[in-house]
Amino acid sequence: MKKKAIIVSGYFNPIHKGHLEYFNNAKSLADELFVIVNSDHQRALKGSKEFQQEDERLFIVQNIKAVDKAFLSIDQDRTVCASIADIHQKFGAEYDLGFANGGDQNNNSIPEAPICEELGIELIDGLGDKIQSSSWLLGGGKGV
Repeated sequence: MKKKAIIVSGYFNPIHKGHLEYFNNAKSLADELFVIVNSDHQRALKGSKEFQQEDERLFIVQNIKAVDKAFLSIDQDRTVCASIADIHQKFGAEYDLGFANGGDQNNNSIPEAPICEELGIELIDGLGDKIQSSSWLLGGGKGV
């Protein structure tokens, strides 16, 4: 029987307690947690402030207890579709994969839904409320 792995993704710029809740909730559903860290290129496309560079964000995520594998996104747009396909190609024979989202995202709003459906990757919704936001922390908005 295959092990179960949940894939999550985000900018984590900077990482905060909401991200840790997201990781812990995802990990509770599976044997392993795979995290895709959006690249600096994607951060620039999003238009968010640079707080930490991709290598630093990846290093931090790799060292969080709940995380089993962390990857830098290979996508050239704001999605993680190519990264999900790459993880499926590398790990799909060994793991039943799921893609989870939380905070302000849901399966009706994410551009990754079609690639997940095409590859047989389970879509998982509602892994935590948006209790904090990197943009709130950087911009002094809600919750600061």
